[in-house]
Amino acid sequence: MKLAMRLIGFSTVLAALMAAIFGQSGAFGVAELRWIPDGAKLVMAFDRPPANDALFARVRDEILSATHAGDTFQDFLRLVSRDPDRLVIAAVPTPGEDEIIGIARDSFDGDLLPGLARAGKLSLHEQNRRSFYIAAPEGARENDFAITPLDANHLAFGGVSAIRRILDIHRGALQVVALPGLLPEVAPGAEAWGFFLPGWFGFRHDESQLLRCDVRGRSVSRSLANLGPALFSVRVSADAEFRMRTQARDADDALILADALRAFLAGQRVGNKNAPAEVRKVLEEARVAADGAAIRLSLRLTLQAMERIRNNQASTRILRWQLDSQERELRSNIGEIFDLMQINEGDHVADIGAGLGFFTVRLARAVGARGRVLAVDIDPEALGELEKRVREAPFPQAQVVRGDPDDPKLPPGALDAALIFNSYHEMSEYQKMLERILRALKPGGRLVLVEPFSEARRKDPRESQVREHVIAPELAEAELRRTGFEIVARNDEFNEHRDSGTSEWLILARRPGSVPIHPVAIGARLAVAQ
Repeated sequence: MKLAMRLIGFSTVLAALMAAIFGQSGAFGVAELRWIPDGAKLVMAFDRPPANDALFARVRDEILSATHAGDTFQDFLRLVSRDPDRLVIAAVPTPGEDEIIGIARDSFDGDLLPGLARAGKLSLHEQNRRSFYIAAPEGARENDFAITPLDANHLAFGGVSAIRRILDIHRGALQVVALPGLLPEVAPGAEAWGFFLPGWFGFRHDESQLLRCDVRGRSVSRSLANLGPALFSVRVSADAEFRMRTQARDADDALILADALRAFLAGQRVGNKNAPAEVRKVLEEARVAADGAAIRLSLRLTLQAMERIRNNQASTRILRWQLDSQERELRSNIGEIFDLMQINEGDHVADIGAGLGFFTVRLARAVGARGRVLAVDIDPEALGELEKRVREAPFPQAQVVRGDPDDPKLPPGALDAALIFNSYHEMSEYQKMLERILRALKPGGRLVLVEPFSEARRKDPRESQVREHVIAPELAEAELRRTGFEIVARNDEFNEHRDSGTSEWLILARRPGSVPIHPVAIGARLAVAQ
């Protein structure tokens, strides 16, 4: 998979929740949901039809198991169609086609949806062998089927347009919303439930891709690939509480994914400095916990905060709810970096330019409880978020260190390895930093640098390159040699990003000493320095 999910599932669920409460008409209306019959208990959306009755039955059983709703739904979840061009959405508490909410599609052709919108009643729309089922109560108005473009300020679930958006942008999911009475107004004690199966998101990676992410056989990507069904609920009141419970494969996966959710929240707090106070409060008070194989998330959402979240440009990113760490894992070749660092349990290592701790937590898992990770940065806000993250995980072996521009504040002769990822070009006092890093390494201790560069700027002066947040590998290699490092290997094409026209190089250096670098660790992709 690529949680989006890159945990994209959370994005869809939270967007569904917000719109179910607000709809088009603000905090006290659900206009977009009026086209659904009042008796509807469950709405299901697939990005592809179930292949057969057995698969549909399995999905149904997982829903029933997660929602404890067998008495309510057991008899009424049924396969509407197995036509390969049809997409099923639908279930109501009494059987019969006149009460089934369904949409069948291969592609959402622009002229099909407006036709349904104008129908305003139960209809079967056929065109090019694609069928759409729509059920509507008596007196439905055309506006109830409004087809409107959705942008970041208008994430919603409930109307045809919103379903189209979810399926197109989020690449498909099984999305379930059960709304007793469809919440005709926000009322104390009302509840909304939702459920999704991340297996329907389609972000599966083959084993070779997952290996690039793995640290000791674990990664966010691998954990997401094994994620089970998720259930959310909300008590809708003046001070609502949003809760989600997700079942991971095992306790280790739950810890990894819970930490990834905390990292997401930290990124949102740092990236939404100008968000309204209500949104900042939601982000500050968000809680993530791992209990065995279960992951629990809770948000305190006042009506004002929910409205702000949905409509304020500065804060709508919270609705995306993505675990972008999965994408970064794939892009960064973490497994190869850690192999080059030759990290063992009990090692002492440093993450220099740690930021919010993407590498810090992975290093902490790699060195284990007997090891030590020093996470160095000069940004106090990032360090505050990272300190909170390692405390809540918890990673007692990780220590946050506030460095200076010319001094990482590392103890001399203490480190087995150090990593600088995409931070070296930001160091104004790079020579002094390298001298102190060299002194902090044990004899034979290893330093891995991974930095972006642009071939088009390769011959530019150093100061011109770093202004563009790139640096050529030969500049860094010369600076490392001048400091006293031995250059073990270098790869100028470690990671290539075709979309931006940049690449990342990698240099493996070490403090001179008697500890050898094992040839296997260097890898076939690196040029061994002479």
